[in-house]
Amino acid sequence: MGQRMPDGTPVPFDCSCYTFNRKTKRGGQLMHHQQVVLHTEDSQPNPRSIRARQQAREAKAQAPAAKHRPGAHFRLATRNLQTPAGDLHKIIIWLLTEFNGHRVVL
Repeated sequence: MGQRMPDGTPVPFDCSCYTFNRKTKRGGQLMHHQQVVLHTEDSQPNPRSIRARQQAREAKAQAPAAKHRPGAHFRLATRNLQTPAGDLHKIIIWLLTEFNGHRVVL
């Protein structure tokens, strides 16, 4: 998922997973995602440079009300996928069934 080309752009992949909403306890639909990339700031059309990101973090640290609350992707085992059209889909990695044509076994 996090693989990159030599120039730093993310490599697209195909995957299939089941849906599930932890709040409503509903889901169970099999979704097929084609040519998606892992959503990061680098996958944006015009990513900010590392220096610009560091300056933004330092500015937020000075104003406690402006601090960004980081996502809990690793604690909740979720990832955001970005489609070629720019849509975002959140998936739970434990519910992956297929990745690049290979069956996922946990």
